[in-house]
Amino acid sequence: MGRKYTRESYLDLVKRIKDRIPNVALTTDIIVGYPNESEEQFEETLTLYDEVGFEHAYTYLYSQRDGTPAAKMKDNVPLDVKKERLQRLNKKVGHYSQIAMSKYEGQTVTVLCEGSSKKDDQVLAGYTDKNKLV
Repeated sequence: MGRKYTRESYLDLVKRIKDRIPNVALTTDIIVGYPNESEEQFEETLTLYDEVGFEHAYTYLYSQRDGTPAAKMKDNVPLDVKKERLQRLNKKVGHYSQIAMSKYEGQTVTVLCEGSSKKDDQVLAGYTDKNKLV
């Protein structure tokens, strides 16, 4: 995807951030099935997720967008492969999100209320300072 950094330099940056901000909540966006993405490259994404320990990720299937460098590339990862990889990734995301949320059990935190919950209009919903929906 044209990244101008290495895995090692990225992990070094994450380490420096975590050293300076011990309770930092790291999130990321991940596109699955980018043109020419191999199974090995996808596995590297999964292991990087483990190493960083992101608290959440916004995940997407690759889709061609006009005007981007990737639009000139052949979309050669089959849709069924993209979907299967996304499912595997989302399982990992859910696992780490659960771990992150369990740290808040029994705690009182400040929340910016945005209104009623979508699930129950008798319950208020909002976000913590770590951008956790409660």
